[in-house]
Amino acid sequence: MDFDIIITTPAEKDLSDLLDYIGSVLCNKPAAESFLEDFSENLDHLSQMPFLYSECNDAVLNAKGYRKIAVGNYIVLYKVDAEMHRVYISRVVYGRRNLPDMVDEKTPQYL
Repeated sequence: MDFDIIITTPAEKDLSDLLDYIGSVLCNKPAAESFLEDFSENLDHLSQMPFLYSECNDAVLNAKGYRKIAVGNYIVLYKVDAEMHRVYISRVVYGRRNLPDMVDEKTPQYL
């Protein structure tokens, strides 16, 4: 049974902002489209095998149950609710950002 993918509001904003940045600021619409294709492909894999990708290396994020997917230069942070067969995409951030700062008390905690 496939898992439902839930993209949280912060992750939707992250994705929208980064696609706008790549497409409009960097003037590289093909790169934005390519990123979106790669992102969608990873979500397809995630819905079938939610534990495929690694746990976060950061101890704080790992203790909170976060896992990560690398998509180009970006990291997709997510959590799995195995009981409800859901995957919550929490954030989509540039890989060099301080990831624990990206998940704070303002980030919806579904699990």
